[in-house]
Amino acid sequence: MEENNSTFLLNWLDEWTFRKRENIYEYHQFHKYPATFIPELVDKIINLYSKKGDTVLDIFSGSGTSLLEAMLLERKSIGIELNPLACLISKVKTTPIEGVDFKKEKQSLIDSIKNNKYNIVNFEKIDFWFQEEAIIELSNILGSINSIKHESFKKLALVSLSDIIRYVSFCKHSGFKMHKDQKKLEKKFKKNEIFDLFIDKLNNNINYIIHINNKIKNINATIPLIINYDSRKISDSIKKESIDLII
Repeated sequence: MEENNSTFLLNWLDEWTFRKRENIYEYHQFHKYPATFIPELVDKIINLYSKKGDTVLDIFSGSGTSLLEAMLLERKSIGIELNPLACLISKVKTTPIEGVDFKKEKQSLIDSIKNNKYNIVNFEKIDFWFQEEAIIELSNILGSINSIKHESFKKLALVSLSDIIRYVSFCKHSGFKMHKDQKKLEKKFKKNEIFDLFIDKLNNNINYIIHINNKIKNINATIPLIINYDSRKISDSIKKESIDLII
């Protein structure tokens, strides 16, 4: 009996290591973000400690891993996050885009980037973090994105641009703190290289949104409420006794 209990416990513990995971859930590759949840871990916790229709609260929701998993598991969810970029990533990541011709919008954006010249972005020490050609091309892409009329597609494009900016800068690509990577000083990003990186990322994110649209079409999914707020304070957006599970 004792041996059976030990075996059960070891098997149960092994389940939580996720060593047998076949791959990372593809729809969490939307935008790089430090210290993200393992999607399978969130999925397991939500399934164990809540039921469909319950409300899940993540008080440090980051880029929205738990919010997306809650939505896919047919739970309501609320995320509190102080970082405005993380809030934008979460909102775009968990909001289906309907009534848009992705192919047409993308081609219009490509034409704008290639044919227009927008004002160069400037801020203190910009040349410390970016080489000149990168500044020019990133500014042009940003100007073209800001001219997009469809608000949801604009946000999708902005998040796609955000995900490549650190890569084409002199900043270390891993981690969250801003440190200059001496190894990247020798790398010279060309205009067409930056353009290709952006379009590749945009294509991936468009496919992601289409995938999510199809995935939630036949389930009772609720779009998460994302609050840009300090988790140490109580938000008026959260009613008393309205939360079933806190992550």
